Amino acid sequence: MPIVKETVNTSLPIEAAFDYVANFENIVEWDPGVTAARKTTDAPAGIGTAYDLDLNYGGSDMAMTYTITEFDAPRLVVLEGDGPRSGAVDRIAFTAVEDGTRIDYEADIRLKGLFRLTEPFLGKLFARVGEGARKGLDEQLGALAAGGGA
Repeated sequence: MPIVKETVNTSLPIEAAFDYVANFENIVEWDPGVTAARKTTDAPAGIGTAYDLDLNYGGSDMAMTYTITEFDAPRLVVLEGDGPRSGAVDRIAFTAVEDGTRIDYEADIRLKGLFRLTEPFLGKLFARVGEGARKGLDEQLGALAAGGGA
């Protein structure tokens, strides 16, 4: 099972960083593999909030639904994703540091069915996915910190 781990540092205070990242509709702004994200529940972000995502990784389109399973503002949000070819658990931890916030992002990706057989060959793809998301998140949080919005 591939696990993608990335760390992003931002000058944003922990509450602002958490509010932006925990709202998974914003993932479309920073993860280049996400082409659309829609919140499908009415309440503010919290346990049970669900998001439908349209993804394109490695030229393959897919849809996944992510649901928040743990929510400890402003320290932790965990989302479980489910789609026809894969599932994932995204654990995003926030730590206040002297000059802002450190965000530790871990995605545990589980391919389903026959797709599991391809896992040994997808290491570079998953590494690129993680790097692209880390870079995009770093840029978006930088823009927010500079007052430029997202």
